[in-house]
Amino acid sequence: MTRRIAMSEDMLISAVRYATGRSTYIVGDTCDEVRACWPDLTQRARDVITRDVTEHLRLVDLRLAGGMDCDHDQWRRLHEWIEAAS
Repeated sequence: MTRRIAMSEDMLISAVRYATGRSTYIVGDTCDEVRACWPDLTQRARDVITRDVTEHLRLVDLRLAGGMDCDHDQWRRLHEWIEAAS
């Protein structure tokens, strides 16, 4: 049995903002957490996360964002998942 630790939506938004541009395991963990929490998020939180991920990918395309290709791929997959879930 996995225990979940409750976190506020603002904490999840902060986690997304922290993880964009990183080159560590935190990218995958954050993307997984967004997917797990998505059904319970308010529309405001969904909009903010979607906007932040979209903006990060825009910067990736312009080669202005940090991170490695494998991290960018995680964000792209999350973005596609969000689009499909909407």
